[in-house]
Amino acid sequence: MKKMVLYTTGCPRCEMLEKLLNDKGMKYEVCTDKDVMARKGFETLPMLEVDGKTMNYKDAVRWVQNM
Repeated sequence: MKKMVLYTTGCPRCEMLEKLLNDKGMKYEVCTDKDVMARKGFETLPMLEVDGKTMNYKDAVRWVQNM
């Protein structure tokens, strides 16, 4: 099983990506810690990390839809 972390602030795009993950029945952790996100250098949210690979919103949506 892949280790997934959703970095989110609860914005509309974050909620949409979370809904996609839930609709696919995917298991993931949620990180809302802004300090962690800043240390990782995130400039936009949401971000999805899968097995250490980080994807922006657009790439994450495409990835989830193809799963």
